[in-house]
Amino acid sequence: KNDGMACHVLRGINNISQNFKWITFTRSGEIMINVTVMKEEGVIVVEPTGPLEHTDFEKLAKEIDIYSDDSSRLVGLIIHTKLFPGWVDFNAFLQHMKFVKGHHKAIQHIAIVTDSRLGTIGPVIANPFISAQVKHFEYDNINEAKQWIKTGV
Repeated sequence: KNDGMACHVLRGINNISQNFKWITFTRSGEIMINVTVMKEEGVIVVEPTGPLEHTDFEKLAKEIDIYSDDSSRLVGLIIHTKLFPGWVDFNAFLQHMKFVKGHHKAIQHIAIVTDSRLGTIGPVIANPFISAQVKHFEYDNINEAKQWIKTGV
């Protein structure tokens, strides 16, 4: 079943079920970001696989906005990547900061699930400036991160 979300993805695949939506952002035929929306749990999982572009944040913002417009509560965002892929350019970094500024109040918890050093310093930098609580988990501990998102403990 397709809910017309393809218009929000540069080129992507949408598999829709009652409680889950899987979206793939691609660039030049390569997967750059996988996004899983777990509607019932109130969780979005973002798995970047390549350097981030400014359009990636625009598309992710649309997904969060659609979620919020649906009167659903977004409990948490999980960023799951073995190593942080970085940004394509400074414009992408600025769009990332704009995304954070515009959406941090819509999210209660952000789990950074990575083995990258950025995972350990990200929460230290972010927590004083955003309303969401940010916590780091090692890459293989995604289930622990999901539990933290659900319970806050």
